[in-house]
Amino acid sequence: MRFIAEIPSRSVLQISGVDATPFLQGLISNDVTAATAAQGIYAAFLSPQGKYQHDIFILGNNDGFLADVESARRADLLKKLQIYKLRSAVDIADLGEEYKIYALWGAGENPSDDEIKIYPDPRLPQAGWRIIAGMNIAIDTLAQKFSAQLADFAAYDYHRAQLGLPDGSRDIMVDRGILLENGFAELCGISWDKGCYLGQELTARTRYRGLVRKRLVPCVLETEQAQPIAPNSVVTLRYQRDALEAGETHSFVSGGNGNPAIVMVLLRLEALAKQQAGHGALYCGEQRIIPRIPGWMELPKIDAA
Repeated sequence: MRFIAEIPSRSVLQISGVDATPFLQGLISNDVTAATAAQGIYAAFLSPQGKYQHDIFILGNNDGFLADVESARRADLLKKLQIYKLRSAVDIADLGEEYKIYALWGAGENPSDDEIKIYPDPRLPQAGWRIIAGMNIAIDTLAQKFSAQLADFAAYDYHRAQLGLPDGSRDIMVDRGILLENGFAELCGISWDKGCYLGQELTARTRYRGLVRKRLVPCVLETEQAQPIAPNSVVTLRYQRDALEAGETHSFVSGGNGNPAIVMVLLRLEALAKQQAGHGALYCGEQRIIPRIPGWMELPKIDAA
């Protein structure tokens, strides 16, 4: 079965003009030349120090690009893009009142449409497709076009959390997050060959020196009726009489219909290795949480002794 849901937390910017490609190429973590009208890319905009600022999906559009960004933080991104624009022949427009973002996922033939911008989610095939559609197009119309069942954002949120996909600043700490801790390498969000971009040095150094010490991991709670866990709550590894700090929580997604709740946790890899080896259990408060490491995630081997 296929599902479609609006993602109200995302909005659209347009970057166009003759310098749009070199302008973005020097600012984001991925290769913007790979973005076409049918194939989007996933990328991050970093601080000069290499820390996370924004995640962006970019799709080719006429003489430039459409950027799928966080609605609540798009004003901040617009301001930063204007700062770096300088004398570039680039036009930056907020199209948040003209377009909506939708997710389409589940089994079925590859969808296509001449009037609606639809493309595969560039992070994972299992994530489905992303849609940019005009405000005048009803979700019922989209569901009919793509033979999909209507779903709400909570259903999509559970789908992406099951896959272990971060949801922007809900999961990645602004001014603190490091791309390799949050799956950008495996989720096709970094180009290692394109050349320099803003904040590149920290990302490259983290890779080549093997400095990743934490990873954002989806964890399930033992009971379907689990109590919601607030962001930035401490997770501990309990073993016998010891309780060691193991990480902190980020987005929480309720379960239901037999599905357990999921919380995204930035875990210390040493603590995760101990838990996986049976040397303790992870808790947030008095609720036990169990990591579900997705198949796409590449973790280093760590001595759990």
